[in-house]
Amino acid sequence: MEPHEFDRMISERARTIRAEANVTQDRFAEMIGISKKTLVEVEKERKTFGFSTAVTVAVLFRNGEIVQNLFGDAVLEIIDLCARQGAVKPWIKTLGGHLFWTLFLEHDGYRMQHNRVTGHYRVLDPENYRIYYSFDKEEVRQRFHEVAFEKIQ
Repeated sequence: MEPHEFDRMISERARTIRAEANVTQDRFAEMIGISKKTLVEVEKERKTFGFSTAVTVAVLFRNGEIVQNLFGDAVLEIIDLCARQGAVKPWIKTLGGHLFWTLFLEHDGYRMQHNRVTGHYRVLDPENYRIYYSFDKEEVRQRFHEVAFEKIQ
């Protein structure tokens, strides 16, 4: 997912995210650090938030039904994926993928999983640390094989 796609997805739902949170336009704008005028433009779909503001909205309202329906339990992971495209990714402890994830491959405790909501893939080690993730299935499969079948020398 590209940052502009993430921005568009959040911006298109700004009004419903705000309504679900039961906050006024003034308060919502204040919470996410923009003017009320800009918020009105976004809610009328005349402009988008921009990636940074969309991230703020997604993080602040990540437990709401609207954001959960978009990204499941992977909001922060998707933000990280969008922001770091091509950069070194840190290992992050996960819950192991009991919700929103389908097991794709497994070997010696290593798992390649597919997120049913967002469509991205990830590799977890036997202790549920995320080693790698991407929307590119073949890239993740290759990384899975590198770590799961690596020879001890």
